[in-house]
Amino acid sequence: MVQPSTARLARRRPAAGVVDYALVVGYVAVLVVVGVLARAAWYSPGISGAGGRVLAQLAASVLLSVPVTVWFATFEARRGATVGKQRLGLQVITRAVSRPGWRRSPARSAPKVLLPWELAHVAIWNLALGKESALDVVALVALVALVALVALVALVALVAVYALVSVYIVSLLFALGVLPMTG
Repeated sequence: MVQPSTARLARRRPAAGVVDYALVVGYVAVLVVVGVLARAAWYSPGISGAGGRVLAQLAASVLLSVPVTVWFATFEARRGATVGKQRLGLQVITRAVSRPGWRRSPARSAPKVLLPWELAHVAIWNLALGKESALDVVALVALVALVALVALVALVALVAVYALVSVYIVSLLFALGVLPMTG
């Protein structure tokens, strides 16, 4: 396999991101049009109070952050590249020269898409719609980041426990002679 030069990669990777995010902007435009039409069709009093901000944050997550994260992860798991990477001849591979798969792709996409977008949404909703000070928003963003970090650590711990239990079961099956040892 021919490795592209570092300089060529340095130019193509950001360009691939531009292509991917151009598609995301198109998706956001569709969401905006649907939102405007829905609001025109049904009266909506707008977002008010803490409950309204929570619902707005949840809607932004469900309609934007999560689908884009899933989209990036799915393309990398199934095709080895997002649309932008495909267009520019780039591919995501593991050290074993294979696609990252369903376990690694979400772990790659979430820190690049889901976490920063959610932190930005929290800050924007609270600065634009709330009466909190900038310090309150920083504290809230830090709290969301801490919760996300705890969730990530819990996920890593769960995967580690799963791996240990799997190794134990396979070892036990070897010891019982259920699985033959081959040289």
